[in-house]
Amino acid sequence: MKKKKSIEALEDSFSQVLEGKVNRQSAVRADARAGSVGDLQTAGQLPGISLEVSEDAMRAVMRARGAAAVSCEQILDALQEQRVTFGVDKAAIHVAVGRIAKAGGWRGELVVARGELPESPYELDYPFLEQVGVGALGSKSCVWLVDGIPLFPNLARLFNLKSLRDLTTIENVVVKAVSPMDVIVRIARQRSGRPGRNIFGEEIKEEGFPLQIGANISYDSKNSIYVSELYGYVLAEGNRLAVLEPVWISPDKMEAFYVNLPQVGTPVMPSSSDLIAMLLKRGLKQACLRTKVIEQLCDKLREGEKLPCAVKVAAGIEPKRGLDADIKLIGDFQKRAGTLRRDDTIDLRERNVVVTVCKGDLVAEKRMATKGEPGCTLLGQELPAEDGQDRDFQVGPGIVQEKKEGRILYIAKADGNVTFRGNTLSIVEVYNLQSDVDYTTGNISVNTDLSIDGSVGPGFTVRAEGNIQIQGMVETGALVFAKGNLSIGKGVVGETTRIITYGNLYAQFIQDAEVLAKGDIIIGSYVYNGLIRAGGTIIVKKEMGSQGGKIVGGVVCASKGVECSTIGSPTNRNTVVSLQVPPDKATSLKAYNEKLGEYDQLIMKMMRTLQLDSVDPLAIRDKLDKVPAEKKGMYTKILLKLNNAIKEKNSIEQEKRDLQEKVDSELAKANIRVSSEVYQGSEIQIGTTKMVAPNDLGPSVFQLQDGKITV
Repeated sequence: MKKKKSIEALEDSFSQVLEGKVNRQSAVRADARAGSVGDLQTAGQLPGISLEVSEDAMRAVMRARGAAAVSCEQILDALQEQRVTFGVDKAAIHVAVGRIAKAGGWRGELVVARGELPESPYELDYPFLEQVGVGALGSKSCVWLVDGIPLFPNLARLFNLKSLRDLTTIENVVVKAVSPMDVIVRIARQRSGRPGRNIFGEEIKEEGFPLQIGANISYDSKNSIYVSELYGYVLAEGNRLAVLEPVWISPDKMEAFYVNLPQVGTPVMPSSSDLIAMLLKRGLKQACLRTKVIEQLCDKLREGEKLPCAVKVAAGIEPKRGLDADIKLIGDFQKRAGTLRRDDTIDLRERNVVVTVCKGDLVAEKRMATKGEPGCTLLGQELPAEDGQDRDFQVGPGIVQEKKEGRILYIAKADGNVTFRGNTLSIVEVYNLQSDVDYTTGNISVNTDLSIDGSVGPGFTVRAEGNIQIQGMVETGALVFAKGNLSIGKGVVGETTRIITYGNLYAQFIQDAEVLAKGDIIIGSYVYNGLIRAGGTIIVKKEMGSQGGKIVGGVVCASKGVECSTIGSPTNRNTVVSLQVPPDKATSLKAYNEKLGEYDQLIMKMMRTLQLDSVDPLAIRDKLDKVPAEKKGMYTKILLKLNNAIKEKNSIEQEKRDLQEKVDSELAKANIRVSSEVYQGSEIQIGTTKMVAPNDLGPSVFQLQDGKITV
């Protein structure tokens, strides 16, 4: 009994081949696959109990998951083993012991030790900012709010993104804008600080100024205030305050965009002089500024008009690079699988698999390099005119150079076949085997083109780094692999036979075998019960005999189109003809789906932990207001992780949408053309959409339109 053949298994086999995995055994005919999933288990210090110390060593949390009975002394001993000696809450421990003693155990958590925060010697006043979260003044665990709404915490990273598209697709970003000389923070008074202790009993001092003052903020010692030096967005992150220029500059320093982000608090809009001063301070040259665009932008901002996230406000001058020296091949280098004669035979001498020249023929002509035109960056750096490289091409065997009237000519000094790989032009001989591939020759593997006058016998392997021409047949169990085009004068037979080519394929017929081609496949007569996959088009010609143009049984799959005369037969209703996207793109879509599924699970888990129904800023603010003070630090930390996960998921979704649009466009252009008949029961598949012919059909063209296969 023949093993089951499927499109899925065929796609796996084709993907392996395109990745360079060429094996005798076909992945299509693998019987089964197996995998394993490991388990992750975490054990506590006591049965069913875990004790967790926070990163800042300011609290210890006991978690129980159906724990058995335990005493206060055991919990205290466990804390002692972890060096927790300060701030132990014995009352909380008694409560936990009582809950655990209840029938069925207890599942929950309690804070069983808390540190004591130090008191800063500085008392600060913020005109529009509010700092919340567990920790001392300026602690990295804090969250900065404006009118109760959290500021975007990674604002600096936002302006350092490498792609403008990444910047404009980020969601849930809110900022606070300030004008020049706006007060950011003032020192209300100074006092004597008091040290604190962590739960290990270690002293914590808060002696220095609790904030790091970053870019574009200056100190007014007379009034004890820190003010903005320019128009920009406030960066409030951990214990750091700065003002960032709202401008994104491309990595090549050739484009600058004003970044228009949603504001919280009282909106502050820039004037054109504010933006120009900000851009000049950033180092942009006056000549690169788009002054009219900046003026129009500021007018529209003041009028409240809705604008894009990014508006180009400056541009550099692109240099024009000269053309490199290149080579033009002379003659017909278009590869063909073969030429059909009027008497239905194939003339393999006209296949043009190998380009042959005679001694004295002009093979190629060199194009000389040209001069380039200079430019400059936004920052005024001169981009010198880069001339095209006038490099020499390497000459291999059989080629001689001649200089004539400003040109370099490459002429054949011997008869042979032309190859041009990398920068080397050569004339090489084709390796010609004037016999069958059998026990007298053994397996054949060459680094050039290959010509075989006979057939490839059962079980033998033939490999070539170039093109392969086989005048005879490829028999059962053979493996033929070509890095170039492959031409088979007769046919391919055998269920265990594999044909693999990275170029195009021509064969008289295919019966039972598996055939994989990165390019097009042209069949002179028929396909019977084969497994065929082409990255291009599959054509089964009708001219060759009574069986010409027929696809009967098996799976025939292409990426760009299928042409034949007949699909199926009255006695064989197991024929599948399919159009599928290239395997590399299908693999990428699958990987995107798996990654999005992981992010969905992660986001749902964090939202359940935070007890959130949505990520609306107002909902988060309301929830944050209700969180007990001792839990705000942990809540804020999870909230930041949730925000990062949502942004990363949105980025992946956009990449998937772009690829899916490209895939859908390619499938929409492809079709299956049948010139004579389609027998009842034959299956047509385009992408994931399938159609089984309900009855015999005449000439048909199958296409995918609006998610359905049309005839």
